[in-house]
Amino acid sequence: MYDYLKDEIFELDGEAFEVLKLFNGSHSVEEISKITGAKIKDLKVLIDYLIEEKLITDKKVDKGVQKGSFDKSPVPSLRTILVHITTNCNLDCVHCYVDKSQRLEMEPSVFYDVVKQFDRLQGLKILVSGGEPLVHPKFFEMMRRIQGIKIRKVLLTNGVLLDGKKIRKLRELVQEVQISLDGTKSHEQFRRTKNIFGKIIESIRLLKESGFVVSVSTMIHKKNLEELPTLGKILRDLKVDNWYLDAPTVTGEYRNNSLYYLEPQIAGNILRKYGWGEKLYYESQTYACGAHLCTVMANGDVAKCGFYYSQPVGNIKSKSLRECWELIKEKYIWEQRDLRCFKEGCEHLKDCRGGCRYRAYIDTGDIMEVDRVKCSYYGVRI
Repeated sequence: MYDYLKDEIFELDGEAFEVLKLFNGSHSVEEISKITGAKIKDLKVLIDYLIEEKLITDKKVDKGVQKGSFDKSPVPSLRTILVHITTNCNLDCVHCYVDKSQRLEMEPSVFYDVVKQFDRLQGLKILVSGGEPLVHPKFFEMMRRIQGIKIRKVLLTNGVLLDGKKIRKLRELVQEVQISLDGTKSHEQFRRTKNIFGKIIESIRLLKESGFVVSVSTMIHKKNLEELPTLGKILRDLKVDNWYLDAPTVTGEYRNNSLYYLEPQIAGNILRKYGWGEKLYYESQTYACGAHLCTVMANGDVAKCGFYYSQPVGNIKSKSLRECWELIKEKYIWEQRDLRCFKEGCEHLKDCRGGCRYRAYIDTGDIMEVDRVKCSYYGVRI
């Protein structure tokens, strides 16, 4: 069970689920006590907790209220979907992996269909990205159309186009905003756009004043390492909720910018040192990375993640999201026991899950090989 406003998951075993179903307005506390064998005083404690967590209500509910309609969840479940609604962007970033050979805008009807299908599959969280999603001419129209769908909506943006008016419009449309910020002085160089650092800081300040959960995503590179302590202090002072750091994968535009490359050992050490908060994606103790995630590109192509945009399993205009997810499960979701990490007996595998499979492939040519950045993070010598 998922609280999309708080981004909290309640995991129930079979017995707990059967008990929870008894609180449907048809049974008195005494009857539930007889059915379960629980003492009434213990049930009252449970009821107070369930009401506090908004899992049940003590108010009368209109019997005519329609219940949600969902399909059986696949295994592994599709919990997070990244939707690139445009390939257009107002910046020209050094490390961009989005294919810009065609300028594409996702049609609002396609976006709505994707989200509806995702909701029926019991999806939990949608990440709205680009390019820069705010340059899509119908961005707010698209977000208003999915406003009533009870999944968590996260906007991924570079923050440059945000202002007070847009933030007020966003207030009822998304629960979280993630801003990209890759250093202090070096950020503008990395994004190849001048005079944007101060604008982004102001956007973060306005978002926090408006009550948003705000995350900052930072790509580490050779030119921002000495800036990270200062950046971290700035983000602490702004009360940023989550600070995510990662090392760019050498793909897309980044292949032409070797001046920014970090050795995996250095990158792993830096990632271990900085950052805080809750993770953006849901993870699995059985599978490798991305076991609950897929991506829909601006043209409707469905892929495992954005890095795999050139290897789609289908297009949402001709295949259902469930069909595409089943194909992703067959081709792009790996069990941890298939990785070299497992065969080497790495003690950190349950926490690391083998790191990024795409980065491992780009680095070694073998999808089952180690992600050397994550190995360095955990102090594992290869």
